[in-house]
Amino acid sequence: MSLNTKRKLWVFGDSNSAVESFTTDNNEFNYQVQFEKYTGKKLINFSELLANELNLELNNFGLHGADNYTILDFIGRNIDSINKEQDIVIINLTSPTRFRIATNEGPRLYSVSVNCTYPKSSLISPKTVEEILINRTNIGFVWEIINIKNLVTHSLPNIPVLIWSPFPELSSIPGIINIEKGATTYPDIEEELSTIKVETQGKVDDGHLGSTGNIGLAKLFNKILNERSKSKLDYILNIEK
Repeated sequence: MSLNTKRKLWVFGDSNSAVESFTTDNNEFNYQVQFEKYTGKKLINFSELLANELNLELNNFGLHGADNYTILDFIGRNIDSINKEQDIVIINLTSPTRFRIATNEGPRLYSVSVNCTYPKSSLISPKTVEEILINRTNIGFVWEIINIKNLVTHSLPNIPVLIWSPFPELSSIPGIINIEKGATTYPDIEEELSTIKVETQGKVDDGHLGSTGNIGLAKLFNKILNERSKSKLDYILNIEK
């Protein structure tokens, strides 16, 4: 691939990385619509802000409700298109309790998480889905994430690959960015990693990052991309000496 092509920012993840509006039959449950209603601000994802700041072409594959297998699936579909010399990749891993099911509708797979809606199917019962969700709370599915992280980073050894998660059970894994540690490492970032609930004074009860939170996250990733101190990076990445 030629270095003359514009550098790209590739983003993979769940709703925390999604730029497309969440589709729902009732806007009462659409956190993006409700955020804009109460604040008058459009909720702009960190990936859009970072791509604009770094003058990168954004390829965003964030998907509302995605499980880690779906996220890995999207990476696999696009990995041959990633410029292994100059692009940047950011991956937001999600809760390990999420998984995929098949239905009677054909080969499409649907992500399943706690309290989510999904097409009913004779191929799997609601009771089985409930049992799998409980089964996946086992620590073994957290350890599985370590292998996913290793697979991705070893596949893209020569470009920046930032892997992060808003889920506490994953943010302490070595090699995964702990955004709370990052926020304390760079106190000059004025914007806190505040949620929609905080930014709407509780009027929208949602844990996704709000407008200020996404600005802060974009600045944090920019700092990490430019960081040259190994000790700082090790701290943010949970790497103990």
